Amino acid sequence: MSRTRALIFLTNAALLLLSACADTATDQPTPEAARRFLKLRGYEFNEESYFKAASDGDVMAVNGFVSAGMNVDVKDGNGDTTLTASAARGDANMVAALLRKGADVNAKGRNNWTALLLALQDQHEAVAGLLLAQPNLDVTPQTPEGAATIRSGQTTVRLMVSCRLVVGLKAQQCRI
Repeated sequence: MSRTRALIFLTNAALLLLSACADTATDQPTPEAARRFLKLRGYEFNEESYFKAASDGDVMAVNGFVSAGMNVDVKDGNGDTTLTASAARGDANMVAALLRKGADVNAKGRNNWTALLLALQDQHEAVAGLLLAQPNLDVTPQTPEGAATIRSGQTTVRLMVSCRLVVGLKAQQCRI
């Protein structure tokens, strides 16, 4: 009888261990849980609050918005995505978080500029480096003003037709 009990105990223990291994739960919260989290942090689930969280550098809240179902590439009234706005501010932590959440590195924001062009405009080198590391980055966009980004091996140079803003070259070296 004790041998039967031991066998039943071992069988049950094995089933418990196997069921624990088969757990398919992810470390991502449900959309409902993410919305509750945002509420606790003082945010409503809307685009205005999403952009506020991004501009405040609140990476946890931005992750919560995306987990709750916010489109990571939604645009604000200026035509910016959170990625283009963060790149323009030089917020490397937010740019990295948005890229991890699947933000479109080629999305165009204000004035039809990409995040890379906005980062280069104000010489936010850390942000430009994060963007350049993205394998699907289009490095050939031009702004309406004629700015272009050229990538040659590891060298990235931003040229403006007017030669007023040049990153990587001195103005006198700019010959277009």
